[in-house]
Amino acid sequence: MAGFKLDIPVDLSEKTTDKLDLVKKIIHLITFATNILTICVLAPLIAIEGRYLGAGKPGPNYALFVAITSLPVPFLLAYFPWMYEKHNKFKRFGKFCLKNRSNIIFCGFNSFMWATAGIAITVHSNDPSNCAFNPDYIEEFGDDYNSSWGTQCNLAKVTAGFAWITCILWLVTLSITGINFWKEKTLIQERLNEHRLNKQQKLEERQRDEEHHTVGFQEEESPFSDQYQPQPQPQQHYQQTETSPFSDAHSSPYTNHDDYRRTSYTPVFDGNAIQPGQYAEHNPVAFSPMP
Repeated sequence: MAGFKLDIPVDLSEKTTDKLDLVKKIIHLITFATNILTICVLAPLIAIEGRYLGAGKPGPNYALFVAITSLPVPFLLAYFPWMYEKHNKFKRFGKFCLKNRSNIIFCGFNSFMWATAGIAITVHSNDPSNCAFNPDYIEEFGDDYNSSWGTQCNLAKVTAGFAWITCILWLVTLSITGINFWKEKTLIQERLNEHRLNKQQKLEERQRDEEHHTVGFQEEESPFSDQYQPQPQPQQHYQQTETSPFSDAHSSPYTNHDDYRRTSYTPVFDGNAIQPGQYAEHNPVAFSPMP
């Protein structure tokens, strides 16, 4: 029986040689940089509000919370895969960060968070009351208040810009991750289809080999098969004139060439035969009751 080999589909979830993956790593680093810049802008804004108002406004506080919590994510998504691919370190974290499902979760979550932060800081920066000067504070703090409050108004607008830029960067990485995920699924599906076709072809070849082997085995000559079987004898035609010890030479009134389908014939009588109109003469038999 002929052997066969089946190829198993290859998992491509950890393949990162595509150019889109390199672009995604670069965008992660840019996102990390914009995140740091957002924190650097939000910190003095909240400090100015805390100095004159006692606490920061909800919009800047929420934007700062989002910036701080999401700060290590883009750096780790770029650092762990790079260390795993180049130096074979952080294997567990590197494989985790290379998976498209993990990237979809992180990118989707951070895109949503930065979108809400951008909305919050945009509303705060466009509120006229947040940029209006308070006369009481002017009398109390003087020119220092005037310059500081104008600065915080400008910082709020700059923070809104950085927030939306960071949100767009996260959306771009989410799109790239979705493209990579779709390519991965497409390649895996192609490998599965090839695997099914190869398996079907191998099974068909195996069935053909088995059928050929079975037919060849049946056609092999066996020492007990045909040599002892009776051979058909050729038919021989015998003449009707051939005599038999049980046949009478004068039993048939037809000759060999006579047609038996004729309707009348002339009987042939020999000398000892009884002629028509005559009686047979028999000697009387004597009978006696005594022995």
